[in-house]
Amino acid sequence: MEAGMDIFRMILALGVVVLLMLILAKVAQKLPRFQRMIGEQGQERIKVKSSALLDARHRLVIVEIDGTEKAFLLSHETGQEVKL
Repeated sequence: MEAGMDIFRMILALGVVVLLMLILAKVAQKLPRFQRMIGEQGQERIKVKSSALLDARHRLVIVEIDGTEKAFLLSHETGQEVKL
């Protein structure tokens, strides 16, 4: 009988935690600060504007992030960041 009560308490506690997480997610969607982080009304925050193959190992990609364009040089051989 004691084991059955322990299992019931664990399930009840898990249900409370899941309910609190759902409530917090709904509240976060309503706050303007969090809307900017997740993108307002399903608006895409990142768009690939252009991509060009430079040679066999390098590709230049221009990306728009929140209205600002940035250029990235992608390479298979290095994991280093390249500033343009």
